[in-house]
Amino acid sequence: MGVWKTDQLAPVRVSTPTSGTSDLAAREPTTVLGVFKGVVSRLPHGRALSIKKDGEWVTHTWQQYYEISQQFARALIHVGVEPHEAVNVLGPNCPEWLFTNMGSIMAGAVIAGVYVTSTPEACQYISAHCDAKVVVVSDKAQLDKYLSVVDQLPKLKALVVWSEADVPQETNCSVPIYSFSDFLRLGENVEARLLDERMAAQLPGHCCTLIYTSGTTGPPKAVMISHDNLTWTVAAAMNTLPALGDAKRTVSFLPLSHVAAQILDIHLPLAIGSEVYFAGPDALRGGLLGTLQEVRPNFFFGVPRVWEKMMESLKEKLGGAPEGLKKSLLTWAMVQGAENAEQSQYGVTPRLSLSFWAADYLLLGKVRSALGLDECTTFLTGAAPIAPDVIRYFSTLNIPLYELFGQSECTGPHSTNTPDKWKIGSVGPEMEGTKTRIDSDTGEIQYTGRHIFMGYLKDEAATKATLDDDGWLYSGDVGEIDKDGFLSITGRIKEIIITSGGENVPPILIENALKAELPVLANVVVIGEQRKFLTFLCSLRVEPDVVTGAPTDKLDKTALAVAKEIGSKATTVPEAQELAEQERLVRLARSNRTYKYMLLPDSLFRYCWDLLLAITTILLIWRVPYTIAFGDSDLWYWFAFNKITDAIYLLDVILNFRTGYVEDTEVIMDNRLVAKHYIKTWFIVDVIGSIPVEYIVSFNTAGISSVERKAFKASVKYMKVPKLFRVTRLIKFVQKYMKFAYAVQVFACYISFIHWVACLWAGPMLGLTDVEDDQLAYNEALYSAVLLMLNISAAQVEPKWQFVSALLGVVGFLFQCLTLASITAGVIGSSSRALQYQEKVRMVMSDLKALHVPSELRKSARNYYETLWRMKNTSDRYEKAIYEDEDLSPALRAEIALYIHRNLIATVPLFQDCSDSCLAACVMRLKTQLYMRGDVVFHKGDPANSMVIISRGKIKVISPDNEGLLVVLKQGSFFGEIGLLRHTTRSCTVIAGTFCELKSLERNDAEEIFDAYPHIHDRLFAEAEKRRLDTRLKARLYNVKVLDNAHAVDVSSIVEDPDGGTNSKSFVDGGADDKPPATSSSGSGGKPSRYNSFQTEDGIAVNSELDNMNINLEEIQRLVEMLRDTQGRLSRVQERRQIQNCHSQSRLSP
Repeated sequence: MGVWKTDQLAPVRVSTPTSGTSDLAAREPTTVLGVFKGVVSRLPHGRALSIKKDGEWVTHTWQQYYEISQQFARALIHVGVEPHEAVNVLGPNCPEWLFTNMGSIMAGAVIAGVYVTSTPEACQYISAHCDAKVVVVSDKAQLDKYLSVVDQLPKLKALVVWSEADVPQETNCSVPIYSFSDFLRLGENVEARLLDERMAAQLPGHCCTLIYTSGTTGPPKAVMISHDNLTWTVAAAMNTLPALGDAKRTVSFLPLSHVAAQILDIHLPLAIGSEVYFAGPDALRGGLLGTLQEVRPNFFFGVPRVWEKMMESLKEKLGGAPEGLKKSLLTWAMVQGAENAEQSQYGVTPRLSLSFWAADYLLLGKVRSALGLDECTTFLTGAAPIAPDVIRYFSTLNIPLYELFGQSECTGPHSTNTPDKWKIGSVGPEMEGTKTRIDSDTGEIQYTGRHIFMGYLKDEAATKATLDDDGWLYSGDVGEIDKDGFLSITGRIKEIIITSGGENVPPILIENALKAELPVLANVVVIGEQRKFLTFLCSLRVEPDVVTGAPTDKLDKTALAVAKEIGSKATTVPEAQELAEQERLVRLARSNRTYKYMLLPDSLFRYCWDLLLAITTILLIWRVPYTIAFGDSDLWYWFAFNKITDAIYLLDVILNFRTGYVEDTEVIMDNRLVAKHYIKTWFIVDVIGSIPVEYIVSFNTAGISSVERKAFKASVKYMKVPKLFRVTRLIKFVQKYMKFAYAVQVFACYISFIHWVACLWAGPMLGLTDVEDDQLAYNEALYSAVLLMLNISAAQVEPKWQFVSALLGVVGFLFQCLTLASITAGVIGSSSRALQYQEKVRMVMSDLKALHVPSELRKSARNYYETLWRMKNTSDRYEKAIYEDEDLSPALRAEIALYIHRNLIATVPLFQDCSDSCLAACVMRLKTQLYMRGDVVFHKGDPANSMVIISRGKIKVISPDNEGLLVVLKQGSFFGEIGLLRHTTRSCTVIAGTFCELKSLERNDAEEIFDAYPHIHDRLFAEAEKRRLDTRLKARLYNVKVLDNAHAVDVSSIVEDPDGGTNSKSFVDGGADDKPPATSSSGSGGKPSRYNSFQTEDGIAVNSELDNMNINLEEIQRLVEMLRDTQGRLSRVQERRQIQNCHSQSRLSP
């Protein structure tokens, strides 16, 4: 691609390959002026620029556009602007901005736009940074910015104001101030030859314009864009979106200082000869719609905020339409539009839909016409991420939004969706003639092509950090490319948050989710770098200032609607903040307030009281129907029970006024709020169920007749019916405290229903209500009810009772079905897995028998399966289902995983001092492996693709020559990390000493954890190296004659950790620099002893007959310390000798 530049004096060599790439990449380079001359020669009298003045459109032709630009170029030459020097322009979109832009390019100067919202300090920085010689502003307000800083711009030669009325009559300015018309007249005497020479001297590789970045990470950087960057990018855009080449009209409203507006409003019209209509200064404050309705553009580019505000306006108007046929038709039409958009996605086979054609013709087209977009063929969005929901909404109106991706450093677009290649949620495939790649380590998007900028002006360090020598641009964005070549953006590298636990969090996804969930928020920023938790800062949606467009304190319609919905009276941001602070203080005061005589809803007393109420209610469910059917018993304890029940229920009403409740995770204990809440919820039910019937019965009835007394007692019986309202309290208690099985609940309801049938139907039907012995009458009624409900037999009933009898029989049958179904489901649910497992074992046994496997071996296999079933029939069998259950939140799944593996975490030293998120990431990736005693876990030489943790049982590590036991590892030990990290093979064979449960971490899973938590990799690597080196050191130290018999030392008894043997894991894997096995002998005369030793790949000498060895560990450890001290003294003596030799040589040297 050539040599990148940091100044605009020398051109960049334009690379135009002739083979191995597309024709577009090899397109002949040209300058902006060459394109300008071409359109003027084709359409000299065609309409080029139009702006509304005093209610009328004023138009400039292409010839006029070219001539005025030449006049401005001659004026620049007149005031002394040399080639490659800078000119600044600051003002709204209008023809004067374009005259200044093209005139500066004709004069060989470099144009740099300044945003109208820039402060005087920002204006001064940009003009000083690019050494601007001339600054062109729109009005007095912008001129005043430069007048305040003109003394800090020593190289400035002239200030130009578009309006003559804004030129100050008297000023202390050190540079001349011209109106735009006066400035043009300065060039009248400049020879045409000078201008022609300037124009002819320009090359495609010369810098044409400067685009200043937003400066979010420091001072704004000046992006140098060449002629070829601009002309080639326009050609690439028309090649990617052919409809742009047919556009006749466009609306300019985005700031022309931005690269997107320069491409679409200046250089694209130059290439195709389309007319540019300038929207008014209030375009982004609501005036854009009127311009669109007048102009009817053929293509339209809007930043996400423009489309979002347009969507909000449409939702308000369309959603607020009255219910009726018209709204129903519109809803139907939008559904057809959504289906058509889904059919238009890349990879989906489209289908012709007459219903969509009718919906678009009759309704959707009218919506687009109301927006002024009915003649628009290309709808684009970019410059910032847009929510997929916005794209989907407009797709329902047959407005397909094509999201594109790019930046100033690539002259605008790099990839874009198109009508033929469109995927909602992506930014499309790369443009032809460009290349894209994803960095394998960081996920950063990198790309190259002729649209890549020249470099940053006067900033070599930033240029080298952004561009490599081969012309690849490091975008700073993180993304991925799918199998179809579509690019998706997932965040920015600088925005990635690394928490204190080492977890990498892309904030953009969280921010978009928050804004989608809370429409009252305008902006959200998530923070949490090196913190234990994430926090977000936010701002409310407000109305912009009508003149400046700056945000005000007045809440907009959406925010006001949300405030009204939650009961807030705030209309401005300060009011909302004040009310929020008041609410916080109220909650704080409420939480700190001591409430006397108030009960917590989950206190022990409240639980016991609710339990008492539940038991009382259960007795009432039986007692009330019995009393209604057979009358009150004269036994004193039933009379006492009735009175006590009334007292309990009355007391419960009082206690409920003093019991707090939970609202939005907050316990409310304020007595007034508690009383208000209780009256709204349970008060009426509790009062009806608390009518003191027994106290009413106890009134003296001596003065009334026997007939009246009998009628009174009968009415009193039915007054007990309201007490059954207390069943709701029983239901609430069961739901809160007790989780009965469904079968138990159904059966309890069945029994209760039979009791009620016996009391309220069977008794009166059989004439048992007048029998003197109530118990016998109830027994007979219950017997009849049971037979009826079980559909065994039915008593002879009168015709008037036959329908009820049949209905009760059907109800009883339904209850039986429900009970049996629930019991069957429980049995099947508990045994289906066992049945499936038994079937699997049966098939395996059958296959083994068919293969003539010996019976003993088949028996071992069966025993294995039986043990495996017992081991798997624990909480571990649910792990996979829990981890893969998307209904559970990730945080909850992680918490469950930590609890399930709490014992494993506590016993494995590797997991100590790790964050909960890191621990969850590790344990959720562990895979359970079960081994019977004697099973081989792996053989020597197998690839070391996993690290293993012993959860239960013991394993034995066999010597490399398979002649003896090397070490026994117990619960909590882990091994295999050396091979996992160093990609080696197993150096020993490992077998199960008992029935073992192992947890393995595969290489792919480990690499994912290492990427997210680099400190785990560093800790594991350091631990592995330390263990490996310690083991080799001990092998060398202990491979000597010790004790009386001078036998080889039992290394396993030395290095095995008594708490689990974690120090022995380095026996299992070989290292990259491990030595090959060697033999050693011991005994007098160098002859091998009968206790021959063998060595591991680390050179560890181990005795093959270890059981009867009597090793003095304390003596060995003392010898080790002595050897280490001796080695340290020798090292210090050697260092002193080296220093003395150096001093001696220095004295002898001349």
